[in-house]
Amino acid sequence: MRTMRLRVALGLLCASTGALQGQAGGLDTYVQNDVCPFECCHYGPWISRDTFSVRATPSPTAPITALLRPGDSVVSETGDVHLAPTGLAVVLRELQPASGGWTDSLFRPNVGDTVSVLSYLGEGTWTVRHRGVEYWSYDFWEPNYLDALPPGHLIRAPVAQWWVKLRRGDSYLGWVVIPEGSSGFDGADSCG
Repeated sequence: MRTMRLRVALGLLCASTGALQGQAGGLDTYVQNDVCPFECCHYGPWISRDTFSVRATPSPTAPITALLRPGDSVVSETGDVHLAPTGLAVVLRELQPASGGWTDSLFRPNVGDTVSVLSYLGEGTWTVRHRGVEYWSYDFWEPNYLDALPPGHLIRAPVAQWWVKLRRGDSYLGWVVIPEGSSGFDGADSCG
C-alpha cells in the first residue's frame, strides 16, 4: 500500500509540477528579516575583502551611499534574506518524527502538501514555510540518515540574496548585498 501511494504521489508530481508551483505563487518573492543565514554566521565588526556598493535600502535600485573597498572596517548590524523565487518542495510520504533537533516538532505537513524552502541554516537544516508559518526542517527532499529514499522532492531551489545593514563608527552607511562567490567580509563567519 505504501509503495502504491508513493507511485501515485510521484505520478501526480510529474503530471502537475506547474499546478504545484502555482499553489506557491504568493511566495515567488519573500523576505526573511533580521536573519543570519548560515551556520556560524556572526554580525559585528567586519573587514571587507571585496569592493561593495553600499545602498540606502536593501534594493539593487536604491541610491548608492558609499563604496567599500578591500580592507575597509565596518560593523554589521543585521541582515535580510531576499528570496526570488523561494524554493518549493512537495511531500511524497510522511516525514520522520522530530528527533535530535532535526525538525521543528510543530512542522507536520501532509502527503501532497507543498512547502516553501527558504534559507539554509547548516547541518542539513533549512527554514521552510508551510501554511503561512515558518519552521525549521531537515532537508527532507535529500537522501540522509533518516531517509534513504527521501520523503519529498525539490521542485525548485531557492534563489537568495543576503542584504546586510552596515555602519562605520557611529555613522549609518547603508546596505550591501553579498553575492554568491564573493570573498565577502572577514568576521562574518565565527567558525573561521
